[in-house]
Amino acid sequence: MDTAKESLRSLRHCSTRRDNKGFSRGRIPLEYLVEMHERSVAKNLLDIVLHNANKDGKKYKIKTINIVIGQFTMINEDLLVDSFYQLSQSTLAENATINITHSPLEGRCQDCQRKFKIDKNVFQCPFCNSHNIQIVSGDELFVQDIELLC
Repeated sequence: MDTAKESLRSLRHCSTRRDNKGFSRGRIPLEYLVEMHERSVAKNLLDIVLHNANKDGKKYKIKTINIVIGQFTMINEDLLVDSFYQLSQSTLAENATINITHSPLEGRCQDCQRKFKIDKNVFQCPFCNSHNIQIVSGDELFVQDIELLC
């Protein structure tokens, strides 16, 4: 019984303790989560381009990376590019130029089959007012092509 009370007391104590930045233990501020998301995307992007830079047993320096980012991905492009440049230091992708093409958010109504641009995240067909919408564009994030230096 005493051990259960002590465990509960220590659990309460841990949940209210603050780290050196003033945050409760076990809680991560939203801005760090956003940074972590872009950083993990940048890491995956780097892995993809480095894999493609190693062709035929040769390693080619990466000059340009063209990527497509959909409007609905909610990617912060500045954080993505900054993270990529940090992660690519001392790799074949160091100093590569990143070109970003934006893909608009578009949907298709499953009731009237019309395609339309989704404005302000209102997922309603402007033709028949249906909410039965399928996203057909704007949720993608991919490497379109890579330019290598021979």
